[in-house]
Amino acid sequence: MFHAFAFREELPQTGEKDNKLGILGLLSVSLASLFGLGEKKKKED
Repeated sequence: MFHAFAFREELPQTGEKDNKLGILGLLSVSLASLFGLGEKKKKED
């Protein structure tokens, strides 16, 4: 009975690492696109 109670106190970790990785990826893509567009405009002028 004690084992079952101790096991229930800890909640499952559901997607916390995936969420952080997704945010990091989105930030990286956003920065890359901003720098890419900035350089492209300078080359056209």
